[in-house]
Amino acid sequence: QRLQPTARLYDAVVAQDGSGDYTTVQAAIDAAPSERGLPWLIFIKNGEYNEHVNVPATKPYLHFIGQDRDKTIIYDDKLCGGDNALHVSVGATVVVNSNNCYFENVTLENSWGHDKQDGPQALALNTAGDRTIFKNVAMLSYQDTWITPSTSSYRAYVTDCFIEGAVDFIYNSGDIYIENTTLYINRKSGGFIVAPSHAEDVKWGYVFNNCTITAPGVPSETDVW
Repeated sequence: QRLQPTARLYDAVVAQDGSGDYTTVQAAIDAAPSERGLPWLIFIKNGEYNEHVNVPATKPYLHFIGQDRDKTIIYDDKLCGGDNALHVSVGATVVVNSNNCYFENVTLENSWGHDKQDGPQALALNTAGDRTIFKNVAMLSYQDTWITPSTSSYRAYVTDCFIEGAVDFIYNSGDIYIENTTLYINRKSGGFIVAPSHAEDVKWGYVFNNCTITAPGVPSETDVW
């Protein structure tokens, strides 16, 4: 069980129109206290936030709560494949280096993959920390949408989410539990949902429970793996 926040108003509000404390998500992260042991709540008002978001390892327990998942969108268009590729630590739209972070009611998007419906690697999310939780979150791209932790014992929990991609769009290592989530194949020739890279010491790996795989543009004879 995660630590419960004290009943109170949000610690910070992000709003593009200037009605909050900050106009960008990164500014709210930069201003958040370091080395906390209790949740720090950041409310993100509806809007399209075109920025690269980096949560440093020194800022655990940050909670990102959007106003409406389909209207609260954090997006960027950096590539981690092809010519002039960036490392996933800087190329993913959202990079979570700290532990115990929580995301709810928000869309994390790499617009290159999502809009073009094409590769190369264009990551929406990189979780490098432990115990990351996603509830009612959309992760949108095409190739390599979400890179999970490299550390074998690190964990993530995903519930009631929507994850879109076509090529290895959930990949790497860690113990990842995904339930009640839609996995959306957005390539007509079919797709590969996962590309696990688990060492022998990984206890569970990728676990899917009560999830739905949808591929509306894929002919019935086309493979989905």
